[in-house]
Amino acid sequence: QGGEALTNVNNLGTSAGSVKYVGTVGPYTVKAFTGADYYNLEINGSGATYNGVASLDIDGTFTLTAGTFAQGANTMNVAGTFSIANLATFTMATGAQALTLDGTGNLTDSNAVTKQDLGAVSITTNSTRTQTTAVKMTSLTIASGSTYSLAGNTFEFLAAAAVSNSGTFQLQ
Repeated sequence: QGGEALTNVNNLGTSAGSVKYVGTVGPYTVKAFTGADYYNLEINGSGATYNGVASLDIDGTFTLTAGTFAQGANTMNVAGTFSIANLATFTMATGAQALTLDGTGNLTDSNAVTKQDLGAVSITTNSTRTQTTAVKMTSLTIASGSTYSLAGNTFEFLAAAAVSNSGTFQLQ
């Protein structure tokens, strides 16, 4: 229930399966491994903070159900859907480190009042990302061969000239 330590975990499957961090006291550290770290990762700890202390590579989905996830001074790669539930908090990287969406999936921030700043978001080559709600980010880079679709949703940037597009940027 969140207070346990992960030890001798070296062979998590990165082609299937899920890891869920739960706990309500914290703070907790999200374990990083060599290579791909997780297939599906869920953070579900109301009132707790989960800190990324190294770069994370998630080959499936990232779901922030409850609590706070702090990216720290690290990169974060997510190949599948990236989702933030209402009242959950995503704290972007403390530097210029990117949140890289490197596969096909949705981008969702279900917070009803204040959208979370996702920081520097990068859509890598041959990736497709569909925004399913309004989102907020510092900047957006769309690589050649990639598609980013707003799907009719709004987005907000914190800097002028925040979009760098070498791929396809769809409004609908």
